[in-house]
Amino acid sequence: MGYKSISTESHASSSIIPPADFAEQEYQRRLQFPSTIPTDIILDGSHKIFTVLIPESVTLISDILHRETAVEHTWLALPGVARKAYIGELLTEELLSTNQMEGVRSTRKEVEAALQSVDNPLSHTRFSEFAKLYSSISGSEHSKLPETLNDVRSIYDQVVDGELSDNNKPDGELFRKSHVGIYDEANGREIHSGLPTEARIQTALTQMLAFMRTEDVSPLLKAIICHYTFEYIHPFYDGNGRTGRFLLTLQLREYLSAPTALSLGPVIAENKHAYYKAFEDAENPLNCSEISFFVLQMLRFIQIAQRRFNDNLNEKELALNTATNAMIHYAAEQRLDPMSTDILSILIQQRLFLRREAELTRAMLAGYENVGQARIRSKLELLTRKDLISTVGKRPICYQLSNHACELFGIETRNL
Repeated sequence: MGYKSISTESHASSSIIPPADFAEQEYQRRLQFPSTIPTDIILDGSHKIFTVLIPESVTLISDILHRETAVEHTWLALPGVARKAYIGELLTEELLSTNQMEGVRSTRKEVEAALQSVDNPLSHTRFSEFAKLYSSISGSEHSKLPETLNDVRSIYDQVVDGELSDNNKPDGELFRKSHVGIYDEANGREIHSGLPTEARIQTALTQMLAFMRTEDVSPLLKAIICHYTFEYIHPFYDGNGRTGRFLLTLQLREYLSAPTALSLGPVIAENKHAYYKAFEDAENPLNCSEISFFVLQMLRFIQIAQRRFNDNLNEKELALNTATNAMIHYAAEQRLDPMSTDILSILIQQRLFLRREAELTRAMLAGYENVGQARIRSKLELLTRKDLISTVGKRPICYQLSNHACELFGIETRNL
């Protein structure tokens, strides 16, 4: 028959007791299951959030863990320039998708400018603070999880920096103090109401932060349970979705590679109706705070994101190896010096792993080679004469592979 939610069992039961009483009995029974993951988080006033590890969830967790080993191996085998370029693309897609989910208008150009401003402390563009948060996830020493309510508020301030109207700014001590709801775009019906007071918001978030530090629960499950909790609480008037998905990505990063964690946002955005449906079903009062099927849906999203990234990564790795081998053969025939060969390798990686046309300045290339600009200039002039690179712009001049080089090395001449 398969595992069913408490609400489904309540409606299907032939018992003469009221559905709410049946649900309460079933809630108490399921808390005793060996496969139950309990928490001390209470959102509805009386029931602790819990999930049951149903067979499909166990299979998904196992598959994700197994595949992640291969993903990590392939990812770390890529050259540094390729990884940096690819992370830039994943960050761009993540920021665009999370903005799209919340109806925040943003362009690819704006997001790319925000990401490019991350390394410049004097630069401040739209979304630059949000971009800094996400960029911090991609490093080996990524951002730490929030530990206090002030940490949650600090993250929120960065997420919504410059994007809030005055009437949407938090008006409580740290969070909102009045009602907020989520409404169906089609008919305007309220489908969820956040916790009603700041006192309850602070209590529930404190419980969530404590659970976040629990060590005897799978990090995947912790991340999903905390995500559900945050979105249920809805501690702010605006920006809850963006903040909640950032916290989800940050928690997943504790367990998964940066590219896998950063690949989830676009999958949720593409399947937002399934995401909202799973959330709405989970908060049905007759489910008594069991979120097993919300957990299941989120695990499916993570698996999709991971597989999609893994397939794309393998395709790009094959293209990189093919192009690099062709370039090395050409360089040997033409007796190109090692630095010129390195420059071509860098430009190949940028071309293959960036969606937009790569634009590398002389200073950037000199930095990659750890030499002065005067020395790199002579190599660029040589490669230009051989029609292997071309220039873009003037201040500063940027360099990219020429169409001739792309044809020589088996790279499509369109933007990738």
